[in-house]
Amino acid sequence: MANYLGTVLDNRYEMLEIIGTGGMAVVYKARDVKLNRYVAVKILKDEILQDDELRSRFHAEAEAVAAMSHPNIVSIFDVSITKHMEYFVMELIDGITLKQYMQQRKILSEAELQLFISQILKALEHAHSRNIVHRDIKPQNVMILRDGTVKVTDFGIARMANHQQTVTQNAFGSVHYIAPEQAKGGMTDGRTDLYSVGIIMYEMLTGELPFTGETPVAVAIQHLSSEPPSPMAKNPKVRPGMEAIVLKAMATDPDDRYASATEMLSDMEAYKQNPLIPVGLYKEKAVDDEAGEETLPTKEVGKIEQNNRGEYVTPSPKTKRKRQKAQFKYNEKLPVLAGVLSAFIFLIVAVVVFLSLLKGCGSDSGEPVELPNLVGKTYEQVVKELGNDPRYQFLKIKKGEEVFSDDQEAGTVIAQNPIAGSTVKSNATITLDVSLGIREIQMIDIIGKDYSEGANKLANLFTQNKINNVIIVPTYEMSDTVPMNVIIRTDPVMGETVRSGDEIYVYISSGTEEAQKVMPNLYGLSLAQAIKILTEQQIEFDQVVEEYNDAPEGTIIGQSIVKDTVLKDSDRVDLLVSKGPMPVETETETETESETTSEVESETTSETESETTSEPETTTTTEATTGNASYVFQPAALASQGYTESDVLQVTIKANGILIWYGASVTIASNDITVKQTGTKGESCVFDVYVGSSTTPFTSYVEEFE
Repeated sequence: MANYLGTVLDNRYEMLEIIGTGGMAVVYKARDVKLNRYVAVKILKDEILQDDELRSRFHAEAEAVAAMSHPNIVSIFDVSITKHMEYFVMELIDGITLKQYMQQRKILSEAELQLFISQILKALEHAHSRNIVHRDIKPQNVMILRDGTVKVTDFGIARMANHQQTVTQNAFGSVHYIAPEQAKGGMTDGRTDLYSVGIIMYEMLTGELPFTGETPVAVAIQHLSSEPPSPMAKNPKVRPGMEAIVLKAMATDPDDRYASATEMLSDMEAYKQNPLIPVGLYKEKAVDDEAGEETLPTKEVGKIEQNNRGEYVTPSPKTKRKRQKAQFKYNEKLPVLAGVLSAFIFLIVAVVVFLSLLKGCGSDSGEPVELPNLVGKTYEQVVKELGNDPRYQFLKIKKGEEVFSDDQEAGTVIAQNPIAGSTVKSNATITLDVSLGIREIQMIDIIGKDYSEGANKLANLFTQNKINNVIIVPTYEMSDTVPMNVIIRTDPVMGETVRSGDEIYVYISSGTEEAQKVMPNLYGLSLAQAIKILTEQQIEFDQVVEEYNDAPEGTIIGQSIVKDTVLKDSDRVDLLVSKGPMPVETETETETESETTSEVESETTSETESETTSEPETTTTTEATTGNASYVFQPAALASQGYTESDVLQVTIKANGILIWYGASVTIASNDITVKQTGTKGESCVFDVYVGSSTTPFTSYVEEFE
């Protein structure tokens, strides 16, 4: 991948340093020269541009973050999508990852857990309300600022909940935090993210992950088939109420987890108010005697007490029996009081029933109901259908935000809170966000501007107006009147309508005909074919260097100027040609040839001996003036410039300015590259190594011909 350090993207973003590298992109710290602020620029790697699936994941991250605005979610400022480069600009986070914080602290206090987890849940609550499921919640994707604020990042594999598809080939996400349904390639929703939150809480409380293994597959299988060890067994200071919350979030079956981030936040808040009062409910297996089937009765967590070592425990059965016996003796003395109390309770119940009847039998019972999927229906249709259904007639329907949508007509529900499948009381309030339809704006005038400036203005316009998936198609054409790289015209023209998903063709001047020379791709051609093409296109060439290679003899295996480069009149290209595979020679054959030559020489006449003697003198003179120089380049040295094992690089090696080696697919893990050159003894040979299309050597090495 090209190194953008020191460059200025779109005449606006000055690239200062690399602050992160991943499988898909490289993140740079940059300065926005227009607004004079520091930002993070995430640039898609060159090789990912050729992968439609990974490229769509990069787009999904930009779209997902752009669709949200929340203090606990990283903000996106700008997006640029062109044929040769894609990047988006985010707020620069001054802090560390939650993973780094956990590694430093080992086991976190409940106060720290409450501080961080509540903010993560609020971020997820916001994302889920817009039907966006993160699907890769882990401590590495959570940033902590200096003031304790949490920022959830990396929505690279986020997916819209109402556009779910079953993952059949790859279960994306980090295996130690992945939910069971995600590990087996099933459907995911907001509860998938809550499972990952439960894993993070478990790690905070115990300092360990619940499931580990030698391979990712081994860990994933444990998520599917194993129950996590009790956090209290790992750390006796963990309270039963907190353990109940963690284990409910980590339930293997999504139906047994919290239905929404809102519900989990509610439990966390109730626990925070009084940690010694049981909050969560847990389930244990039992057998229904009549049906003979296994059931899952709900059992409330017992009363919590603290022992003399500061550990939180529930009373033992023996202690409970002693207390019950003492209580029974006390109650024997109060039989009359018990009768009076029973009568009083009966009277209270009768009054409550009577008052309930006064409200009418049609009043709301408050019993739980499961919410249907309302996304995609019109707001009026939802109100009518739920009002006519006895199960939902007491739900309170509230209109939330009205926002533009790329794929939903005006008046259609685009998000609901709580989400579909959530269990709520029958008198709960349901908030529905409604579409205003597809946003339309008018094309602006960028004719006469430099292409980078014009494209940047368009990108900012689309970002500010939340116009998504617009593709800018640059098209070059020759012009005798418009300077090179200046925009000639656009389609659509100024004032015409632009909508999400449209293509905008920008026609750019490539200058006069003389300037329109573009380097062709010569790889795999014969030398004759390559020279013919260069001659026809009036491209000058200097050196033709031969080298042993596995490619067929006589074919082009390297060119000093990268294809598609716009050439100047002074540019000249060097070609590297294959000599075929390296011939195999043995020392025995060489010695035999030498011995045979000696025997023949000894049997010749004196005249022949004289002639023979004169020949070695010439050879000796040549050997005395000719020497060799060699150089070994280690690709591992590229790591010093921020390249990773996933980067595939173009490397060129020249000796005294002449191309002697070229490789189009070099990685950090590639074998060492050994090159040799012949020259006059005593003179110096300068070996220069170039990476990518850079004209500045990555490294240089000087050695004398010996």
